[in-house]
Amino acid sequence: MAVIELGEEAFILTHDMMAQGVHWLPHADPADVAWKLVATNLSDLAAKGAEPLGLLLGYCLSDAEWDRRFASGLKNAVDHFEVSLLGGDTVGEAGARIFGMTAIGRAVHRPVPSRTGAQAGDLLYVTGFLGDAKAGFDLEMEPKRRQIVIARRFAVRSTGLCRGWTRAVCLRRWFML
Repeated sequence: MAVIELGEEAFILTHDMMAQGVHWLPHADPADVAWKLVATNLSDLAAKGAEPLGLLLGYCLSDAEWDRRFASGLKNAVDHFEVSLLGGDTVGEAGARIFGMTAIGRAVHRPVPSRTGAQAGDLLYVTGFLGDAKAGFDLEMEPKRRQIVIARRFAVRSTGLCRGWTRAVCLRRWFML
């Protein structure tokens, strides 16, 4: 993650990649993969108290139906979080699917929150439920024990972000550790 100071403004840039077989299983719904990619990046901006300005997508073209489902999930996510897809790049598929996304945001608080100087006893705030993504992945790997509620948390909405979160900083669930 990068913080770029330009005059009185501070801009936050973050980039995440997701790979098939690491961040989602081959049978995952492409719409869920797209949602997870957007939510992961926006969660990083939220950690810095940044208002999203837009997203850039690095997309690995696939078969037409997969691409259609991914695009549908992408549209749902950007509409839900009220953020724009500004552009990006595509490349033909050459094996496992790998995607990258860059989120660009504007700091709404100064100084920009930082982990630098964190000490034992400091408060730590998180959204969502710690460990849900790993628990969902483990359940997906063992079909006999699959529990759809936890598996869905791995697939999509594990960040705890809500619509309009940047305007009101309305992250729904805060936990003090």
